[in-house]
Amino acid sequence: FQLSMAPPKRIHIYLAAVNPKMLQLAGEIADGVLLAWLPARQVRQSIAEIAKGAARAGRSLADIDIGCYIHTAVTSDREQTLQQLRRVLVGYCQANTYIQGFRHFGYGDILEEVHHHWKAGDRPRAEAAISERMIEELYVFGTADECRAHIERFRDAGIQLPVVAVPPSSRMPEDAFARLVDTFAQ
Repeated sequence: FQLSMAPPKRIHIYLAAVNPKMLQLAGEIADGVLLAWLPARQVRQSIAEIAKGAARAGRSLADIDIGCYIHTAVTSDREQTLQQLRRVLVGYCQANTYIQGFRHFGYGDILEEVHHHWKAGDRPRAEAAISERMIEELYVFGTADECRAHIERFRDAGIQLPVVAVPPSSRMPEDAFARLVDTFAQ
């Protein structure tokens, strides 16, 4: 077997990062960084952490691609979507990497309530403890125009490579991906 085209001589390395130390490491050594699970209001602070790492390594922030996974649902059914997104987010609220980030982003009180119910084995109440504000900040959802406008806020904050993805859930409608493609394909 032989590839029909030669691979690039230099493979670009991107680091996924949420918390300050990983953001700084990405600034020091990576060609790019992929942020995840953060509100648009947090992007500039995350980029400042990347810049700290870049400066330590004698690099410029301009040398680093800044991307972000943005879980997006194009929908007209707000209530059903909120419920589906809570189901996904409650799981991420159990992962240490995301817990640290979520606390840093100002969701500490919400996490305490989620963990209280989760530890008691009450998933429905754990999901219900996740506020609409938290969901609205960590996800992009709504009509096509609303989603485009929200993605633009990420771009305005410094995201060069928005990675728009269907939220990770088997409960999202089957046509969720098609709506996403129809909205963002160019």
